[in-house]
Amino acid sequence: SSSLPRPSSNAAPLSMSLSSSLVTELAPIILVLRHHAAAGFVVLEEPEAHLHPRLQRVLAQSLVHLIHKGVRLCITTHSENFCQQINNFMKIGALADPAEAAVALGYGPQDFLRSSDVAAYEFKLDGGRAHVTRLPQSPTGISMPLFNDELLKLSEETLKLQAMLA
Repeated sequence: SSSLPRPSSNAAPLSMSLSSSLVTELAPIILVLRHHAAAGFVVLEEPEAHLHPRLQRVLAQSLVHLIHKGVRLCITTHSENFCQQINNFMKIGALADPAEAAVALGYGPQDFLRSSDVAAYEFKLDGGRAHVTRLPQSPTGISMPLFNDELLKLSEETLKLQAMLA
């Protein structure tokens, strides 16, 4: 349900090749949301790519809806924003009344995940071989050391630069 006006039915169709990356990235997800009964398992490669951080959060919420409809998802991502939103949905799911908490935060009553709904894996190259490791998780989220380490390094660098400029 969008507040944006729909184009008139006599508008000329727009080729996908001329569409923005937002449209081309999200069109397959929208189709799955509309026709979820036909999709038991969906693989999405970096669905958050080219999305504003706010839209990454909305995307994560839409994927939670798919999970609650029984669609199994396999997602690759490099987005700490997207992952943090998934962790936040897990935090909501760890609360005593997740539906109430979700609504209090401005979400729908089904907008939460249980730890059993999610698993995350890290892929590392080592000497030309890929090593796959399941990331540690708890009811309140998934530990993502690679993202957290880089965010910490960026924050530390920013603080040092602010001190140098002062």
